[in-house]
Amino acid sequence: MQIAGNGLRLSARELRKAIRASTALHHVLLGYVHSFMTQTTRTALANGRSKIEERLARWLLLAHDRVDGDDCCLLTSS
Repeated sequence: MQIAGNGLRLSARELRKAIRASTALHHVLLGYVHSFMTQTTRTALANGRSKIEERLARWLLLAHDRVDGDDCCLLTSS
C-alpha cells in the first residue's frame, strides 16, 4: 500500500471458489484485469517517453484518484 487506509484480504482458494460460484463476479474481475493491463501498458509507455516531471504528475493524479478527497498523504519506505 502506498496510501494509508484499510485493506481486506482473501485467500486465493476462497477467491477461486467465489469465481466458480458467480458468473457475474467472474465477468467483473475480467473487466478489472482488462483495465489494469491497459493502465499498466500506458504507464510503461509514459515512463519510456515522458520527462520526470510529467511522470511524477501522472503518478500523483493516479494516487489522487484512489483517495477520498483532495488530501493525499503518501507513505515512504525506509
